[in-house]
Amino acid sequence: MDDHLRFRPHHLLLAEGHRYLGDDMAARRHYEAARAHLQERLRRTPNDPRIHGALGLALAGLGRSGEAVAHAERAVELMPVEREAFRGPQ
Repeated sequence: MDDHLRFRPHHLLLAEGHRYLGDDMAARRHYEAARAHLQERLRRTPNDPRIHGALGLALAGLGRSGEAVAHAERAVELMPVEREAFRGPQ
């Protein structure tokens, strides 16, 4: 399985699909399920940037932008190469 997809639970993918189709209620249910799943995974592996990134997407989908940004920033901190790509070489 593609490494990227292992860290984007199916609920997150379904949420994005429902949002695209305009079904906001279904999207919210799936974003919430993805959030719960990812927070549990984060408790087991707190320094995995892929989980922080996916959790940021789920939280953004739920309108929790402050938390979403915090997880996105943590993901960047944990991925040195991506940090340079995002902010440029330091």
